[in-house]
Amino acid sequence: MGGSSSTTKTVQENKIPAYLTEASKLAVEEAKKIKEMGYLPYFGPEIAALNPYEQARAQNLGAMTAAFGLSAPAAMDMSGVDTATSGGITGYTTAPAYFSALERLKELRPDQYEYFANLGRFDPITGAVNPNYVAPAKSTPSYSGGSSGRLFSAISSGGGDDGPNMRKIMADRVAESKRRSQSGGFDPLGPSGNISLDFSGLFGG
Repeated sequence: MGGSSSTTKTVQENKIPAYLTEASKLAVEEAKKIKEMGYLPYFGPEIAALNPYEQARAQNLGAMTAAFGLSAPAAMDMSGVDTATSGGITGYTTAPAYFSALERLKELRPDQYEYFANLGRFDPITGAVNPNYVAPAKSTPSYSGGSSGRLFSAISSGGGDDGPNMRKIMADRVAESKRRSQSGGFDPLGPSGNISLDFSGLFGG
């Protein structure tokens, strides 16, 4: 007596939620913008500078020491250290040393400096637009299972936080990113930002 058998095959497909796909596209584009922008050096004060009271105290201490026949310490002269003033606060800054190091690199290893400079849209020293920079083409990330599918399998199968709260958070972030992009971003210094620098002779001026 003959019999028959049948085989049932079940295929499970892991899909990335639409809000994550949109967020990943924006993240890639934002990363490209940051890469094009390059390193932004800090021009503000980094280390508190000696104030007149501290300098006077050092001078008085030296005078007292000398009066007793002891070796007086050398005068506390920091006039050769570059300073920057922001919001009424003056401090020492390493920005001139950073640019001097770049100038030295450009002089001693021009090919390596040129390669480094062409990685960003702007010249690392002057900040001018680099005419040799080639912007990367816009790309859309694609996911075809594999490690990416496994990465999001818990989310798509309900094992992660794929509820309304997470979707709302991601949607808000996407909307905020689009809003900033359309409005031209924001001023890092704020409406009352004010900074003055003392980099005399840094660029040969």
